[in-house]
Amino acid sequence: MNPIEEHEERGKQRIAFLCEVYKRTEGNTSKAIPYDEIANSLNFADETIEQIYYYFLHDGYIFEVPPMFVEITSPEGRGSENRKSMYGKAIAITQKGIEMAKQLCH
Repeated sequence: MNPIEEHEERGKQRIAFLCEVYKRTEGNTSKAIPYDEIANSLNFADETIEQIYYYFLHDGYIFEVPPMFVEITSPEGRGSENRKSMYGKAIAITQKGIEMAKQLCH
């Protein structure tokens, strides 16, 4: 692949990543999603995903949030509680990321 093709491919991968984050967060800056969900859905090499992630993190399009824990109780308030957790990196989109995604994602 020549340098121009490589640059174009990297651009397409970045757009795909941002659009995936935008879609999964539903354009809501307070909604976080696991990094692994994005990585698994895009089918890029791990190194490529990491590079894209840090590119958008550094430029302020996404931000990393700490892992979250959510407790789920039955409607009656009885029974055992389920604890759902998110491990590893979690990603949220910034307003800057939303604005860019609205331009790029169809």
